[in-house]
Amino acid sequence: MEAYRELLKKNEAEVNCLASRVSRIELYIMILIGILCKYYVMYVPGFTLSRMLALILAPLLLPTVFVDVFHIKKSWVKYAVLSCSVIASGLCYAAFTFQLMLILILPTVVAALYYNKRVMIVICAESVINIFFSHILSNYIMFAQILEPFKGIRNIIQFAAMPRIFIYLCFAVVFCILSNRTSALMLNIHRVTQEVELLELRNSMTDKVARYEEREKISRDIHNSVGHTITAAIMAIDAAEAIRGVSAEMADTKVAAAGERMRESLQVIRKSVRLVDSRDTSVSLGDLVKTLTICLRQFEMDANMRIRSNLGDIPADVLCMFISAEHARFLYGTTQECLTNSVKHGKASNVTLNMRFGGDYIEMVVTDNGFGQLPSKAEESKGFGLKKIESYLKANGGYITCRSGPGFSVTIWLPIEVTD
Repeated sequence: MEAYRELLKKNEAEVNCLASRVSRIELYIMILIGILCKYYVMYVPGFTLSRMLALILAPLLLPTVFVDVFHIKKSWVKYAVLSCSVIASGLCYAAFTFQLMLILILPTVVAALYYNKRVMIVICAESVINIFFSHILSNYIMFAQILEPFKGIRNIIQFAAMPRIFIYLCFAVVFCILSNRTSALMLNIHRVTQEVELLELRNSMTDKVARYEEREKISRDIHNSVGHTITAAIMAIDAAEAIRGVSAEMADTKVAAAGERMRESLQVIRKSVRLVDSRDTSVSLGDLVKTLTICLRQFEMDANMRIRSNLGDIPADVLCMFISAEHARFLYGTTQECLTNSVKHGKASNVTLNMRFGGDYIEMVVTDNGFGQLPSKAEESKGFGLKKIESYLKANGGYITCRSGPGFSVTIWLPIEVTD
């Protein structure tokens, strides 16, 4: 609506300029009439025309002074400009003795261009008063009796002013309806434009969010899939360097074995990340368990540690269930993150992974015998990986808890929708 108000404000300034231009044109026409009367091309009594030209000079020039000379942009300017136009039209009407009925409608036509109901009401009221007094003024000019078959204020009001007031009101109602209709149409167009812009903005934001989530997924996959393999390779190479002084041959054997393990690990990772890179909407719990089993076995060999799990004890009817592929990718990455943290930060040699499938949730507990962390430093100890896990769980209605001493324990609770 703010933009619509700005549009109306801009329109108001433009109509002010238009109204001042119309007033100048009206003044030029009156001067032209005076010239034509002087040379007897048309006839208006000289004393009447000269008086009217003197009287209408001020109201026809004031709009130009307000708008074009001083460039006043206050809200009252439109009322002043239109009021001057009403006064000038009444004087012209009186000067031409009731023959210029259409000139009384001119201020109302200009007022309709503001698309403002209050302006229309004010100008219509002023115009009715103007018609009434212009007839009385015409009577005192002492020219009305030449053309009108009646005399006196009463007759002029009864047979001239009142009928013309009703005629004017008929025109005014039409212009009010047109002004309101145009204003409503402009508002509807503005609303449709805003809705289109809002829809485009939402689509743009949706696209940006999708790209952001894709980047988050890629960063998580790189961190989980590649990180633990690099950690295992570094540990194998460090072990080889440690025994090189004792037996160079054994060290070379370990380095060669590490290289072979890296190539084997790459093949295993490629098979395992089929789950991570899956674009399917759902994954069976059996496939998830198989992939996690491969991950545990590979990590156990690479990190030279012992990993126990209950994945082999999960009932067959549970393995036939399906969960969303996004949740499956998350659980796979979380497992890699917890195992990597146990070796890298906790220096653990034994890890236990227990996974429990409820009717509408999955609970995974990873416990190691590492150094752990002090409870006061538990929040500070959360690295990039754990913060990503916590963020995902909060977004999906789950939670993560970490307990330290002895060892370190991570509990993941994730609500799921299970289908057959």
